[in-house]
Amino acid sequence: MSLDQFSDEALETELALRKEAYKKFLDKPKPISKTDMNWDILIEYIQLCVEDKNNTGYESANLKRYVFEKAMEVVYGTDIWKWWNSHG
Repeated sequence: MSLDQFSDEALETELALRKEAYKKFLDKPKPISKTDMNWDILIEYIQLCVEDKNNTGYESANLKRYVFEKAMEVVYGTDIWKWWNSHG
């Protein structure tokens, strides 16, 4: 396959797409330092869920989602959702 097969417009479009993809790659959030991660938030939430289940039999239908969200916030900080929601 030769680049001659493609119009200048097609090549420019492809380069623009790749540039945008690379920008998103660079924009990817980095985990916060392990020493700054506050796992207590997640641990306390999970313990509360266990207590609720034990005492009332109640289990949130969204339990797995909430645990995932808490874990993401522990690792990346609460600003993770700004990035997450902007990356469709």
